[in-house]
Order: sequence, then C-alpha cells, then structure tokens
Amino acid sequence: MVTTYEKTLKITCTVAANTAVNSILPAKIVDDPTKGAVDEVTVPVNQKWAIVDVFVDSEQGDNGYLEPRINDRSTGDRVGPINTLLVSNPSRPRVRKLYLGGGDKLSFRYINASSPSSDVTVTVYAKVAVAEK
Repeated sequence: MVTTYEKTLKITCTVAANTAVNSILPAKIVDDPTKGAVDEVTVPVNQKWAIVDVFVDSEQGDNGYLEPRINDRSTGDRVGPINTLLVSNPSRPRVRKLYLGGGDKLSFRYINASSPSSDVTVTVYAKVAVAEK
C-alpha cells in the first residue's frame, strides 16, 4: 500500500555583508526540526518525492534566486527572483515539478542579487509531495 502526504522543507541562506553580487552560496535545509539544518537531505529508499511549490511567507532582504540540485547536479532550474514567490500573491510564478527517488540527495544553492551592508538571511519554503511504500 502506498501512503501519500505533503511536507514542507525550510531552506535558508545567509548572505554575509559585502558579499559580491551573483555569488553562489550554499543553502541549509530543515526537513526534520529535531535534526536541525543540514546541507542536503536524502530521500528515504521507501519514498518518492516531488517538489510541487516553492514560496516565501514574507518579503526577503535579498531578491536572488534559488537553485535546486539533485545528487549534487544542477536541475537547470533557477527559482525566483525570490520576492516574486510571496505566498499571498495569487499570480506568483509556479515552479516546474522536480522528482526525486529513494536515495536521491537534495540540496540548494542561492545566488544573491545584492551586496548587503549587513548579514541577510533569506528563508524559502518548498512544498514536497511524498509517496511512501
């Protein structure tokens, strides 16, 4: 029997003060709050994931792009600019679904759009549809 449900990943990246514009920065992912933020998440072998939505719940201090990666390879997708993904915006752009199988590793990189005068943390959420055997 297959069980399906949705969960939300929290993705954060801190853009340090005076970071050059268009720098590629690693993002942290929180899948399980009891385990904290990690660089990558591995899909359990008995699950399949589909990233079905990416959004922000408030305007972010940097309006850059998020780049999903599967098994440390680019998917070719750049999500953003981040502030266009505001969850309260009914006409916000939608992302192409990304599919991951059991054992795949998911990570994200962030490309900043500004060089902040002080550290800025960007928080983005990814809604994941999970199918579990």
